Amino acid sequence: MIKSKITGRILILTCLILAIGICSNCHIAAGTEKIEEEEDKQPVLALKPPFIFIGILPKEKSYSGKAKLKGTIVENGNLSNLTIKKSSPSIEAVLKKKKVKNKTVIFLEFILLKEMQAGSFNESITVVSKDPLAYAEIVLIGQKLGDIKVNPDRLEFILNNENEADVRSILLESKKPFNITKVEDISGFLDISIKTVEEGKIYKLMAKLKRPVSETFIGLVKVYTDFKEQPLIDIPVIGLTN
Repeated sequence: MIKSKITGRILILTCLILAIGICSNCHIAAGTEKIEEEEDKQPVLALKPPFIFIGILPKEKSYSGKAKLKGTIVENGNLSNLTIKKSSPSIEAVLKKKKVKNKTVIFLEFILLKEMQAGSFNESITVVSKDPLAYAEIVLIGQKLGDIKVNPDRLEFILNNENEADVRSILLESKKPFNITKVEDISGFLDISIKTVEEGKIYKLMAKLKRPVSETFIGLVKVYTDFKEQPLIDIPVIGLTN
């Protein structure tokens, strides 16, 4: 039971870390008019939800999703005044009308293509109205895996003793040649070293706590490479007290 609870907490914290790390400077907009919190007050134009955390997306996998388009502009179901703008050519998106309980509902349906570049992503799709002028935006957050395999995909410190000198390691491996050019610990909790296991193919990242920790913490390690298809790898850091 304790193990399952810890596993659940780790998964939640991993999602939180990636979202914060990738989206530290992102702006999530829901329209040019202020969206009221009350459900009974219609915005001019809005997408619900305004963002989706996709998480880890395997190399050969695409991702399909949808968001509901709401607002006074589209109450009559007219889409002729709307256009779609995308932040990446790896996104396909279309507006579709569907009947839900005898009502016409408009959805933005989108696909992240499997060809998108590996690494962390913070992409957006914007629905724009020209008359009246308004827009609604959805932000897509996650990390696309590439040729460089990361095992395990996070650094976990399960602390039974606050004075325990825990060391964790991760293997970064690829059949295609690459080099690690820089490693950055965003949290500041870790001493990090890199060992070359096989030049250009396998590297071992080792992380050790700088000081004793007695409570839960989260962080992010950014690994920069010279591999054009995967220049940045984000590794979540999680510390949990048992």
